[in-house]
Amino acid sequence: MASRESTQGSWSSSLAFILAGAGIAIGFSNFWGIPGLVAAYGGGAFLLLYFVGLLLMGLPLLMSELILGSRGRQNPVGTLQTLAIVAGHHPAWKYLGLACVMTAILILSYYGVVYGWALGYLFRSIMGKFSGQTAQGIETIFSSFVSNPEVLLAWHTVFMAATSAIVARGVRNGLEITNRWLVGIMAGILLLLLAYSFLSETFTTTLANTFTVDFSRMSLIGFMEAMKYAFYSLAVGFGLYLVYGSYMPRKASILNCSVWIIVIDVVVAIVATIIIFNLIAHSNLQLTDGDTLLFLTIPQGFSHVHGGVIWTTLFYLVLVCAALTSSIALLETAVSWVIDRFAMRRIRATIIVGLIAWLIGIMTTLSFNQQSPLRFVFRYAGERHEYGLFTILEVIAGNILVPLLAIGLLFFTVWKMNRDAVRDELNIRDGLGYTVWRGLAGIVAPGMIFLVFLYNNGIISLK
Repeated sequence: MASRESTQGSWSSSLAFILAGAGIAIGFSNFWGIPGLVAAYGGGAFLLLYFVGLLLMGLPLLMSELILGSRGRQNPVGTLQTLAIVAGHHPAWKYLGLACVMTAILILSYYGVVYGWALGYLFRSIMGKFSGQTAQGIETIFSSFVSNPEVLLAWHTVFMAATSAIVARGVRNGLEITNRWLVGIMAGILLLLLAYSFLSETFTTTLANTFTVDFSRMSLIGFMEAMKYAFYSLAVGFGLYLVYGSYMPRKASILNCSVWIIVIDVVVAIVATIIIFNLIAHSNLQLTDGDTLLFLTIPQGFSHVHGGVIWTTLFYLVLVCAALTSSIALLETAVSWVIDRFAMRRIRATIIVGLIAWLIGIMTTLSFNQQSPLRFVFRYAGERHEYGLFTILEVIAGNILVPLLAIGLLFFTVWKMNRDAVRDELNIRDGLGYTVWRGLAGIVAPGMIFLVFLYNNGIISLK
């Protein structure tokens, strides 16, 4: 089967696709995940293992999604159904694609709430709400923000409306233009923040803490955390790149594009780590992670420096850009299926899918209110969780569905898809290169992802 053009359009160039793909990869994990892990597990030692994980697991999985998308030129459901039939297999493989679509909606529903936090904090930083605040004052701002369902709903609504408006404009006029601008804005701001860090007296120490290889602080837990981060940091495994890959220019190299997407993601993660490390050292603060780092520690660190309002605003602008480039890919994955399945116009399909994600998100916002029945404490994988429904959705989608779907996509690409079609998309014949890729994508990567699945769900306990 010769690949055909997607009915949704295509990227104008390989560069446009690379920027869009990088937009998927650059997310909150670059900012709230890797700094704490680098600090805890030996600086450069963690980075080295993270690179190994990307090479053995992230790259084969990313390439597999792009192979499927480029060959099928449809939404995840249509692509897997068509490719399965062409290869002589049962069309029931389409349900793997449908699971990808449902997972994308689920992830957008709860991450859309957190992305709304970044938007709310951007406007608070512009208004100077964090300037001169004490640690207690910033904690009070955050507590009142997340515990107010009306405020969370408002920002969640604004963010989802912005995401829907972009997707409704289509591939060229919406996704491509937005990714081109937002990735460019992120790059410019990160360079400014890096230059600001360079002028600090703690910059040399920051570089040493980031890149010095100290395997004495590495452990089996650190190894698994590096593999976990290598898997999750690219946002691979549940069809986002499959959809974006269906819009790839015919002459684009899947290997080259994949490598560039990973390189951009890694550079952003390292630059973000340097910026955050330096701010923590300069302000004599304790390094934290997750939402505590982004919404408590960061504003506290910038609150008493010269030009703090500007630097805080720029930081949250980066977060908002990263949130939008991720959210439009999540929404597009579902919208592309609705358009094809129901022969629906893009604007109408976007409104329907956006409303579904928004409605689920409304329930998620209540997970942060102390009086809400949707906020409750439970234990999972040996850890205590207090955000009720929010965490349950995160566990179902992130811990369970995404790794299992990733293994499914790899299995289909390597063992079920027509081999000539795979070689054609990779532009390679039988030989060492194809054998290596097949071994990584068919054996090594699925095995490593399954280990991450077991570790992330507490089935393998190392603590």
